[in-house]
Amino acid sequence: MQLLKNCKLGDNYYLTGFDLFILLEPCIMCAMALIHSRVRRVYYMQKNNFNGALNTKLGIHHLKSLNHHYNAFFYNKLWLFSKYIDF
Repeated sequence: MQLLKNCKLGDNYYLTGFDLFILLEPCIMCAMALIHSRVRRVYYMQKNNFNGALNTKLGIHHLKSLNHHYNAFFYNKLWLFSKYIDF
């Protein structure tokens, strides 16, 4: 949430063009929230074998019935994140 407070969105809550880097693959509820917020890409480092909604259990970001789609990438190497995140 602090990240969203730092974004200068004005009256718009859409995150169009936003790339999200997270540790755990989102659940269905969180993946749908990402669809509603219109993110561009999601990068995650750990699969969620219990209820992962991107690639493990369900590819919710590719459902044709939804009005927005984003790309999701699984990376299990921390060094791949280092070029995007200042540790």
